[in-house]
Amino acid sequence: MIERYRDLVVIYENDVAYVISCDSLGAIGNKEHDVLKVDEEIVGRTTVKVALSEVLCVGAKPLVISDTLSVEMNPTGQKILRGIKSELEENG
Repeated sequence: MIERYRDLVVIYENDVAYVISCDSLGAIGNKEHDVLKVDEEIVGRTTVKVALSEVLCVGAKPLVISDTLSVEMNPTGQKILRGIKSELEENG
């Protein structure tokens, strides 16, 4: 069975529930047309914080983090990934 709970998708398989969370920060960063100018590492930290917070708030244990970058890998993508990794390391 699959259900939505607020911004989450919950997939039930036998006696296990998998919780899926997603976040996006469009128009935020240092690109020419970004509305809010923010360092890319902060973009990475913030987007992973939101997704993790939603999962943790329902009592689920994070298993996988997936990032679907919509920018060039170098330098922007690398900076976003560095922010994601830093946030994960600092918060166990």
